This record gives sequence, C-alpha cells and structure tokens, in this order.
Amino acid sequence: MTYFPSITLGKAWPSLPPENQVDIQGQLGETFLVLKGLKREVGKGMGGIGGEGVQDWHMDSRED
Repeated sequence: MTYFPSITLGKAWPSLPPENQVDIQGQLGETFLVLKGLKREVGKGMGGIGGEGVQDWHMDSRED
C-alpha cells in the first residue's frame, strides 16, 4: 500500500483496479487482526509510553 497525502482511500477506491482493491483489503485485514490480538494489562489503558492510554481530546472538554 502506498500513502498519497492528497487523496483518501475512499476517493481513490472507485478508480483502483480490482486486483489492487483485493490487495488493499488483504493488507487491512491483516492489520486489523494484529490490532485485535493486542493484549493490555488489567487496569492500564492502551497507548502512551507509560501505558496511560490514548487521550481523546475531543471528549475532554466542550465549548458551547
């Protein structure tokens, strides 16, 4: 898979040949299997250098 910063996969998808689509689906499937298989210690979040978990700054505060 190649990264093109100016276009999303969703936009490029319709113009990709079927063999490329199948290849990308396979690569993404393998990546998701690896991610699903990750284990974490009980009581610790995933992500961060110290296991502090990933911070979702969109959920921390809200301005009305």
